[in-house]
Amino acid sequence: MEFGYGILSAQNPPGSGKTNAGVYQEIVDLVQVAEESDFDAAWTAEHHFMPDGHSPSPLTLCAGLATATETIDIGTCVLLAPFRHPIKLAEDAATVDLLSDGRFNLGIGAGYMEREFDVFDVSMKERAKHVAETIHICREAWTEGPVSHDGDLYQYSDLEVEPKPASENGPPIYLGGTSQQAVDRAAFRGDGFIGNANMGWEPSDAGAGEDGFDHWGDQSNYIAAEHDVDMDDFLVGILNYCYVAETDEEAWETMLPSFLYTRRAYAEHSKDRDPDEFTLENLGEERIERLKENLLVGSPETIVERLREAERGAACDIHMLLRMWQPKLNFEENARSIRLFGEEVIPELS
Repeated sequence: MEFGYGILSAQNPPGSGKTNAGVYQEIVDLVQVAEESDFDAAWTAEHHFMPDGHSPSPLTLCAGLATATETIDIGTCVLLAPFRHPIKLAEDAATVDLLSDGRFNLGIGAGYMEREFDVFDVSMKERAKHVAETIHICREAWTEGPVSHDGDLYQYSDLEVEPKPASENGPPIYLGGTSQQAVDRAAFRGDGFIGNANMGWEPSDAGAGEDGFDHWGDQSNYIAAEHDVDMDDFLVGILNYCYVAETDEEAWETMLPSFLYTRRAYAEHSKDRDPDEFTLENLGEERIERLKENLLVGSPETIVERLREAERGAACDIHMLLRMWQPKLNFEENARSIRLFGEEVIPELS
């Protein structure tokens, strides 16, 4: 099992007392703590037009992290492919790969927030085409010699695209998503898939997942059964919220307000989601109990037990992509969780 530290969205909640510059510096410092604590990767994120400053530029942040670290992988979870020309993306990704000396992972997604598509003048109906052509064009651009493309969305001929990445054949490309169709696309086109752990939502809950994967290993088992994929070389990344403290009670008391904040922030910019559901009063004890059964929040012993359960149920090694950076917490609160995970969880599962 591998462990990724994220999601580095650089959100700065109202009333935090932090400057945006301070938030970005804190992220760099925390990724250095994660590297020292033997995490395998750090992951950035992308959204636009959110009032809390959610990072719109994951590659720029990746470049900064690449130069501030030495061993930890740096990746995007996820970069929104429809909003970038694939040639420019190929150039920028190659640059980050060079800055990191081959430690860069390109996670891409199709996007789902309608306002982003409206502002960037991109049709949501064509987002799958954007992802497909982006993958093809990036891989072609990272090879030697001139490249040409004649697709539905992009056309060019005899382009010399430089620089070439440090990684042979370019960085791996992982596809994000929540549905079975997204898993199918990743298995067909990508080098891996990044999806969500089930957080215990019932179908009637606001923000319920769209997929039918009830357990953390289900995506890997589905891919192994339905697709001709070498599971030793195919990354299955599972996103789950995480916070570690000395006791379960301390972990939940510290982390829950930040969890609710992030869910509200996304709900405010998502179709058919009510942000008012994500308050302590409206969430309700029943849903909170389901969250406590499914999120990776608690003491090191609790976290190890749940991760061992996930490991037993998977068809391959899972990359646990931990939503461990909590925007409402201060540096020391975030750093303590990282260090405790590195000291008492990682050694039990390595």
